Amino acid sequence: MQSLWKDAGAERVELQALSEPRTSELIEAVLGGPTEQRARHWIYDSSQGNVLYTLHTSTPLVQLRVLRHGSVLAANLTGMLVALGFYPFMSLVVRFVQTPASAGYGFGASTVLAGIMLTPFSVASLAAKRPAIALTKRTSPTWAIAASILLIAAGQLLFLVTRSGYPAVIAGMSLTGLGVGAVFAINPIQIVDGVPSHTGSAISFYQLLRTVSYSVASALSATVLVASINPGRRLPTNAGYGAALLVDLATLAAALLTSSLLALRQARRTEHPELSSAPATS
Repeated sequence: MQSLWKDAGAERVELQALSEPRTSELIEAVLGGPTEQRARHWIYDSSQGNVLYTLHTSTPLVQLRVLRHGSVLAANLTGMLVALGFYPFMSLVVRFVQTPASAGYGFGASTVLAGIMLTPFSVASLAAKRPAIALTKRTSPTWAIAASILLIAAGQLLFLVTRSGYPAVIAGMSLTGLGVGAVFAINPIQIVDGVPSHTGSAISFYQLLRTVSYSVASALSATVLVASINPGRRLPTNAGYGAALLVDLATLAAALLTSSLLALRQARRTEHPELSSAPATS
């Protein structure tokens, strides 16, 4: 910005600092809602109404510049796509098993039994951490993530083609849990390796992106199911579940492609360092 008036001859217009009320208005506009008075007062005291304060302070609240780093970008892209691709699957399974058999599909399971169907996912995701880290050390984070995405896709594909009994549900949830647990164990490693001095900002943004992805995925999945409900009926069709799973699989395919391209890019940079002007790795 400074180069515009220093080098390009643009006219410099001095802007006054914002007052405390105007600073509070800006904060609430950016955050999209009301904030506590103590927080608003602290931000004003720290910035003195300067909206560019976080670009000049040595310890900003969120250092957005770190997001441009190769490994951080890779973690955010794959984490977002995986979240979009797997999160609806859990709610789809719970809804499916609770659907009464009179609908032409479903098991008529109780709420408790439907909740138990999430247990294989949780156990598998916890068990995936150590193998995922070991695989990362033997290959690379991006290739390990690509392999993990294949596990997630395999679990959902299994449920897509055969969902006539509990064994298929348990197997599908287990495979999905292994893949998700591995991806979410590897992503923080990518971030810490890429920006060890700004880990807080990078991890916070990553977690926020995952949460937003969960919300978007849930809304999209619900839309697909609702669209499949026939007039005069209350329940989605069996084909609606298949369509929702296909959307998930398409998203996972995009995640796999992204991770594979990033892995190939990293391998090429390793073999030919002169092709890259930055030392970032994915």
